[in-house]
Amino acid sequence: MPTIPHKDPVLGLDTFYHTLRALKAFRLMEYYAERFAIYGNTHYTLALGQKMLITSERDNIKTILANKMEDWPIAGPRLYAALPVLGPRSIFTSNGPIWHDARAMIRPSFVRDQVADLQYFDKHIQNFLAVIPRDGTTFDIQGLLLKMTMDSSTDFMLGYSTNSLVKASPDATQFLEDFEYASAESTRRARLGPILYHLPHRKLSVAIARLRAYVRFSMGRAIEKKTKTSGSDRSYVFLDELLKANAPEEHVVDQILSIIVAGRDTTAAAAASVFYCLARDPESVRKLRKEIADLGVESPTLEELRQLKFLNNVVREGRNPCSARLLKS
Repeated sequence: MPTIPHKDPVLGLDTFYHTLRALKAFRLMEYYAERFAIYGNTHYTLALGQKMLITSERDNIKTILANKMEDWPIAGPRLYAALPVLGPRSIFTSNGPIWHDARAMIRPSFVRDQVADLQYFDKHIQNFLAVIPRDGTTFDIQGLLLKMTMDSSTDFMLGYSTNSLVKASPDATQFLEDFEYASAESTRRARLGPILYHLPHRKLSVAIARLRAYVRFSMGRAIEKKTKTSGSDRSYVFLDELLKANAPEEHVVDQILSIIVAGRDTTAAAAASVFYCLARDPESVRKLRKEIADLGVESPTLEELRQLKFLNNVVREGRNPCSARLLKS
């Protein structure tokens, strides 16, 4: 594989500074795209003295994450970006037997009929729609989507929503701030070079301790509610099912945070990308609205949504993200 010809062949400080500058200018993806265009879709680079292999090849990524996952264990920057927040027993930070144990603990908790119950998410979607400006004011849709998916994820996972789109409690507000900061800072340090992971970072450590304490508090509240009441006003809460595995407390915290990350960040990013693409393709918007209107159902089920072929294709293409045709326009 080709290697970036660093001006600093020992530490690679030249690309370190370029990456840091791109991060501050919010153009990291553009910077990566430029590097791939120059050095190829798979190449080596130095990150503060450590040699890293970078790839954007679809087949490579599929092999690493799916086809031959055991040949490509979670390590290096991929591990350092998630380990501080999610812990060592998370399904996203573990390998081998620990990963299999985490998967075995999580899988039974996803009851298909309950996961497909869209009523969980409808109220949060309505809250999202209610805060969109009606006067044509420019707003950050990704910021609102991140709040909506956090509200729905915590509601589904913990049984109590952060309600950030309505009025979050002080504890929930602190959890949201800590989650955002810890996720962004851990990822930033991993991108700049794995060596930073081993350096102390008091503010990050405090944020992580608080957000994990919030999940433990939610666990205690769920256990207390179970002991005081014979029934529940909720038919299904992910945490209740996870507690049935009788796993150690920190194991459960790791898995809860992992699923919140999956339900919040990836969903919001995919939805924001879809809106970005649709805003530049009015014909697709027209076709999409017609397909939805032709369904003739105000609150469709998951199976009915799956029958909307154009909608599903829009989501798949949008989360790609976008096509080369749209990126060039």
